[in-house]
Amino acid sequence: EIPLDDTKYLSGLQHVITEMAKGSRSIVIRGRGGQFILKDFPDAFHVLTVAPLSVRVARVMAEMKLTERAAREEIKRYDNGSREFVKRYFRADILDPAHYDLVLNTHHLSVEASASIVVHALPLKNDRTVTNAPAIGRRSGQVGLTREHQDILSISRSIVSRRFRDTGMAVFISWAKRE
Repeated sequence: EIPLDDTKYLSGLQHVITEMAKGSRSIVIRGRGGQFILKDFPDAFHVLTVAPLSVRVARVMAEMKLTERAAREEIKRYDNGSREFVKRYFRADILDPAHYDLVLNTHHLSVEASASIVVHALPLKNDRTVTNAPAIGRRSGQVGLTREHQDILSISRSIVSRRFRDTGMAVFISWAKRE
């Protein structure tokens, strides 16, 4: 096995992610520095989810059937890996909110509410008028969402559900405005 040097790895990663982005009407990417690789894509939407450690521990314990100590170790391992990956390849702080369009504290938000916020925020990213913003609320359901946004909502729910219970961090990227 030939080791892959950092330059080749990053080049390959950037190529794969940008080609996926160019070839898709909508896509969700979690991790791998998508928020840095696609930072200049105007229709990319980057989300950071956070939650207090105690909430994250409880979610990991429930999802992975771990003891509190093991859950804390899993979160520490995951966080350290993510932080070091971003630091090594992008020379950035993964938790710096400046790298994201939206930061969600999921402490008091359900998976459904979190995914809904993300999907409802998508069309607002480059809309400076905000007059055509879709209604947000329990009764609004999916009123005002295109079929594509409904698909993204469905995909987001499954990914958000898994990641929120795991470590509370995810990055969503969507190209909702492709022609």
